[in-house]
Amino acid sequence: MKWRDEDKYGVMVNREQIVEAIDTVMDGKMTRKRVMELGVLANKAFGNNGSSCLNVKRLIQDIKQISGKKFVEA
Repeated sequence: MKWRDEDKYGVMVNREQIVEAIDTVMDGKMTRKRVMELGVLANKAFGNNGSSCLNVKRLIQDIKQISGKKFVEA
């Protein structure tokens, strides 16, 4: 069958449906790839001495200084 002769032969899947399916799959792959990249960055931030970890430690130090009490760090 030649390209774009779908209606002539009565095929079950036309060109537009194939393009839409390919776009959907490719978009899903790109989304998964980006999610994986963001997951790696989040793990680094929350890991030992990551940016989020350091910010929480600084917050605890500030609270200690303000309150004058000693807290046990986890």
